[in-house]
Amino acid sequence: MKRAIWPAAFIALFFISMATFAVQKRYNGNVSGLLYIGTGVATDKVRCPDILDPDLYVRPDSGYDGQYYYFMAMDPFMKTENRYCMDSGAYRYQRILLPLLAATFSMGNNKRIPLAIVSINLLSIVLGTFVFALCCIQYKVNPWVSVLYALTNGMVLSVLRSTTEPLCLCMITVASYFYLVKQSRWSSAVFLSLAALSKETALAVAGGFLLYDFVKHRSVKLSAAFLLPFAAYLAWQLNIRAHFDFFSFTVQSHAHFNAGQVGLLGQ
Repeated sequence: MKRAIWPAAFIALFFISMATFAVQKRYNGNVSGLLYIGTGVATDKVRCPDILDPDLYVRPDSGYDGQYYYFMAMDPFMKTENRYCMDSGAYRYQRILLPLLAATFSMGNNKRIPLAIVSINLLSIVLGTFVFALCCIQYKVNPWVSVLYALTNGMVLSVLRSTTEPLCLCMITVASYFYLVKQSRWSSAVFLSLAALSKETALAVAGGFLLYDFVKHRSVKLSAAFLLPFAAYLAWQLNIRAHFDFFSFTVQSHAHFNAGQVGLLGQ
């Protein structure tokens, strides 16, 4: 286990330094800048005229996904009209795990939400690297290979835009560890469920686990554990439908990528 700590420590130092540099250089020390909140974020000005905290760093553009997780963290169970303060609210709310954790760690103080979201993503990357290193050690591979898991353009962008990919990939990595190393289907299925509630594309990974396990063991009873992520996702979809009158997968979000985002520390 000690051999797995060093790659994780290196990644922790790298990403904390990068995030700190970005916050200080671009956002005048305001960590909420990493949420990439834009001036056009509230799509319903009648219901949401004063939702933005005046201490938030707000950009003069449409912003990016992190801003929606901020709104969701203020109202993770859709009890207020915050859910109308974003484009495609039903679509956004299917990725509930990150804002739910942020709401929990902020302990009801909305001013703590930006730091909570950024911290969760950083911790997810470090934990994912550590668990990946443990898997490498199990299969007699140099644990430093695990840094390749974290040092990708997508992971860097996820920190600078506060998206859900670090948390989702961390949950998938932990699920893989429990399946491959600990040989625990149900533990693996639980973390795959959390991954699916972080980002719906994790259901494709859960499907891969289900298919692989069934082909390998030819046991419906054993492989049925991997139906849990689909059940968890469906249960949350039913909750979303109760508040929006339609399912998340029937709507789409607006695109936010543009050519300028290739310069991650620019603008």
